[in-house]
Amino acid sequence: MKIKYVISLLPVFFVYCIVFYCWYQLLMNDYVPTIKHILALVLAAINIGVYFADYKKGVMLMGIFLLVVSCSLVAIEVELVTHSFFLKIGPIRIDSPSINYPSLFLLLLHFGLNYKIFRYYFKKIKCWFQQLP
Repeated sequence: MKIKYVISLLPVFFVYCIVFYCWYQLLMNDYVPTIKHILALVLAAINIGVYFADYKKGVMLMGIFLLVVSCSLVAIEVELVTHSFFLKIGPIRIDSPSINYPSLFLLLLHFGLNYKIFRYYFKKIKCWFQQLP
């Protein structure tokens, strides 16, 4: 196995460890999983299958999964902790979307390690959009 291939799989390994540890805690401590926890498990299982079928598509799907987790639409931690910023102008408060920082870091790491695959698919998408009338 090439060392670059193994290194590019490190964020994937971390994400799966976090998801399975989250479910271990949920089951052992008698917590009730929310729909966000269930979606995380289902999407992780689908992603494993896609990785075995096609590596490049698995990398892209993991990027999408990490983006969804970073936006706090899916939970990979037992406690649903999110961070958001707000700007207050007089009586008006403008909130930013909630962000999960560990997942955002893993997304940036995943994107940095697999930038060639992302670049290839972004070029394909760009060509597809240019062909539209």
